[in-house]
Amino acid sequence: MIEKAADLFRKFIKNIPESKKPMVLVMAGVSLLVLIFFSDITPSKNDVPEESGSNEITYVQEIEDKLRKIVSDIHGAGETEVMLTLDTSEENIYATDINEDKYEYVVIKTSSDEGGLLLKIIQPKIRGVAIVCEGGDSYKVKNDIMSAVCSVLDISSSRVSITRMKNREGD
Repeated sequence: MIEKAADLFRKFIKNIPESKKPMVLVMAGVSLLVLIFFSDITPSKNDVPEESGSNEITYVQEIEDKLRKIVSDIHGAGETEVMLTLDTSEENIYATDINEDKYEYVVIKTSSDEGGLLLKIIQPKIRGVAIVCEGGDSYKVKNDIMSAVCSVLDISSSRVSITRMKNREGD
C-alpha cells in the first residue's frame, strides 16, 4: 500500500514542470501542517464524556443539592432532605446522513479512535421527588414547596411527595 502511494507521488512529481516544483512542495507542506493542526483539535478518546451512569449520578446529585437549597430557603420549611429518581437515562443524539433512503451515522476519525458526531445530549426525565423537611406538616409550606418544585422541574404534583421530618431527638 505504501509502495503504491510512493509510486503515485513519484509520477505526480515527474509531471510537474521544474519551475513549479518548489511551489508545489511548499503547498504540500502547508497542507500537511493544516492536517496535523486539525487532527490535534478533533476530540480524542480522553475528551469523551464519562460513562452515562456516572453522569446520571452527578446530574441527580446536582439537582438534589439545588432543590435542597431552594426548599430550605422557603419560609417555614427548615432543615430539608431531598431525594430524586429518574424515569429515563441520558440520551445521546448523533448526526446522521441520508444516502439512498438509508440513515448512516456521521463518523469522525482521529489518529487514535473513531466515533459518532454527537449533536446533543438529552438529560434524563425525572420520575419523582421526595422532600422531607421540618415544616412539612404545614399546608402553606407544602403548597409553597410543591409550587416551587413543580415549576423548577416541570413535573406534575403527583410526582412530588412532601412530608414532615422527624425530630432528631426521636419524635
